[in-house]
Parts: sequence; structure tokens; C-alpha cells
Amino acid sequence: MNRAARGASFLPVTTAFERSEADAFLALVNAADPDVRRRHDVEATTIGGVAVLSRPGPDMAFWCQAVGFEAPPAAGLIEEIVGHYRARGVELARFILPPWAETPEWPAIAAKYGMVAGGGGLKLASTSPSSTPSTPSTSSLRTARVGLDDAERWATLMWGIFGMGSEADVELAVAALRRPEFEAYACWDGDEMVATGLVRLSPASAHLFSGATLPAYRGRGAQSALITARVEAARRSGCPMLVAETGVAPDGYNDSARNLMRAGFIPQYERRTWIWSA
Repeated sequence: MNRAARGASFLPVTTAFERSEADAFLALVNAADPDVRRRHDVEATTIGGVAVLSRPGPDMAFWCQAVGFEAPPAAGLIEEIVGHYRARGVELARFILPPWAETPEWPAIAAKYGMVAGGGGLKLASTSPSSTPSTPSTSSLRTARVGLDDAERWATLMWGIFGMGSEADVELAVAALRRPEFEAYACWDGDEMVATGLVRLSPASAHLFSGATLPAYRGRGAQSALITARVEAARRSGCPMLVAETGVAPDGYNDSARNLMRAGFIPQYERRTWIWSA
């Protein structure tokens, strides 16, 4: 898992990239009112410094994950997280491990809890918005920030492209957009919303996620335009660092990674997802 190392200029910070993602997920879930979280049985907590999300039910593939491992996990920490999932009635969860978490002891820990290796992902970052090139959009699509009037439409489109979109998914996303730390952006073709992007702005970092484009509009510059819009949001907010994740392709960086790299992001490392099943 060292494709990111080839030709990459590594930034001096590493564990902060994991913390940025963990904090973004915690903020996303906890933006909803307590009664909303109870109604949809979704929870986000911290165990041993790791963000642990859980929601028993059909959306476990996304909502049940442990992320933000800033140090190699001991068996006791994994046992505590697995115990939390069992107590919550979770049957499937993902543990997303950066390379430093997979120590020589990890295979034995994974085997003890029946975890199997899943797919990989790529972490990218930029030192600061002020040093990230502002690339003018060449897309013919209109790009703008999404207001609360269009929040439900934005959330429905985003989750739908990802193959989800339950009432809980949409309601949690809309709740996040009511918080000033989250800014949603979209691309339109006339009156039709066709692509989405989200950024969480914090004093420590700007975290980009939820980039999705309708299949018929891919290849028309929507995601590049949305990256530029979110980089500008981070610049205005004075965020010292930009962080993002994307998938990996067997033959190299995928389109999402290349879009981020053109915007000044630097590939840092690949991570592996480990699947735990009850």
C-alpha cells in the first residue's frame, strides 16, 4: 500500500489527517438534534480517541465505522469498540486503518475478532488553502453554495448517487447543513442539480467530502469546480490545512484523486478497510 509514496511530496503532519476525518464525522452526526438521533438510532462517540459511528439497520455499510486511529490500536481498544458495536446491535462495521496502525501485531488482532481485509482508500492533503492554487473552473455547469431551501434536494441527490437515501440519511445531512461549520455546494445544469460537494470548516482543517456527480454529467468538470469552491471556502475561513479522501484504482490514481491533485492536494498514504462481522 505504498502507491502514494511514489513521487509524492509528503507533508510534515500525518495523524492530523486522520483526526480531521474523525472530527468531521462526529460533527456530521452530532449536528442533528438528540431526538433525531434517537429516532434513527444513530450514534457517534469517541472510544480511545477513535471516532466510532453506529446505526443498526440497513445502512450499516456506511454508518458503522471506526475511523481516526492516530496510533497503532492495541487489542484492548479493538475489544472495546467491538463490544460497543455488539451492545448497539450492529452486525457489520468497518475499521479504517492508516498504514501506521497495521503493525506486526495487527494480523493476530484482526484474526481474533474475525476481521477481513476490504478495499483501500487514499488520503490527500494540502498544507493550507493559501498555498493551494485557485484553478478557474472550465465547466459549463453553474456552481454555487447550497442554501437551506435546497438542502433536502442536495442531500437526496448526494445520497442517491451513492446508492443510499433513506429518511435517516437525508435528515442527518440536512441537519448538518444548518450548522455554520458545514458548507454544501452543487453544480446545476439549468434548474437541475447534478453534482454535490461538502466541506467541514474547523480551526484545525477544512475537510472535503460527499463529492458526487450524476453519471450523465461526469467528465464535464463538475467535481473540479466543486473542489475549487470548497478550497475558496477554506481560504475565507482561514483553515490551516485541507484534507480529503478518495478510492484507489488498481492501475493508479482514480479520477477523483487526479482532480484533487490538480487542485494542489498531495497524496499522503493509502489506507485499508477491515470488515468486522458479528
